Amino acid sequence: MNRTNIGIPSSLRLAISVMVCWWLAALNGWAETTDEKAVPVTVATAKNVWMAPTSWYAGTLISRNVARIASEEEGRLIWVADVGEGFKQGQVVARLDDSLLKEVQQERLSEMERELARVDYFVNEVDRLITLAKKSYVDASQLAEMTLAHQVARTQMAVAKARLGQVEERLRRTRIKAPFDGVVVERYRQGGEWVESGIEVVRLVNLTALEAQTRVPRSVARLLTPGNQLQIRVDQQVTNGTIRTIVPVGDELSSLFEVRLQLTDADWVPGVKLQVAAPIAEARHVVAVPRDALVIRRNSIHVFTVTDDLSAKRIEVTTGVAEGELIEVIGDIQPGDRVVIRGGERLRQGQRVELTNGELKDVGLSPEVFSNHHRALL
Repeated sequence: MNRTNIGIPSSLRLAISVMVCWWLAALNGWAETTDEKAVPVTVATAKNVWMAPTSWYAGTLISRNVARIASEEEGRLIWVADVGEGFKQGQVVARLDDSLLKEVQQERLSEMERELARVDYFVNEVDRLITLAKKSYVDASQLAEMTLAHQVARTQMAVAKARLGQVEERLRRTRIKAPFDGVVVERYRQGGEWVESGIEVVRLVNLTALEAQTRVPRSVARLLTPGNQLQIRVDQQVTNGTIRTIVPVGDELSSLFEVRLQLTDADWVPGVKLQVAAPIAEARHVVAVPRDALVIRRNSIHVFTVTDDLSAKRIEVTTGVAEGELIEVIGDIQPGDRVVIRGGERLRQGQRVELTNGELKDVGLSPEVFSNHHRALL
């Protein structure tokens, strides 16, 4: 049986050959273009800095000025500030009925006026007898007797004045005043209730004089000093706090030491739960890079550095302690090396790069970024 060879028409073979050649040329040109085109990257500088491992400790935001304001006088409350009301220092937060004390005040004023009149009378009498005694019209004993009566009247006037002052002070205390700027957060007594001296009426909290309170083990407390700056975190918001004081006595139950920190800038309110990052070991010299320089894969962590001829160099690293945006890297990285912090996800070893932020001279952890604790250890 004869078989006829079925071939491809020559015109079609020619068209396919032209297309294959064009595709190969285009592919080759694309590869050359890709190899030659520099990848834009942003770099920072690795730096030798002091760092210490830290741990986060739970804490609370508290107000330095919190007072349970008590009545200094007994009486019936006629008005008490409502919860949530704000007051300036010296403003009245509660009032007692003062009608009886005002009557006593009027009585004391009358006594004062009476004693003042008696003093004036005896002053005039003494002056008159002195004039008569000079002319020998009166006996010296009469002058002495009148002078004594004058002194007694002056003493009684002083007593009346003191008694009037006591009533006026009691009247002043019927106005319970705020000892500092704050907000009433709780009422212990209501209008119409009778209160004795020393009975708490309201609780006042200052919302501006705030500080963070935390407790740390003794091993951590010995690394801290007043004036040190520590990071404070609430949810995703982070700020810095300055240690105001460290209570030198540990809690009897937990053996933890209380630390108080002043806040630099935060819009939190008292009662907010927070975390404080405190060093758990002495600071040491490390090579650190920004966290963005790390390229994390399933089985490895590496960074890319930029060589003098603007090519990428891949370096395998392990990480150590971290502080803020910087992290310790252990590997073939030296202080001053330029590390890629943007654009390194798709870089390859030896690939040409273009610096988008120029020649950075020093983008490490400056002394201003260090905590005071770390700088103190330098």
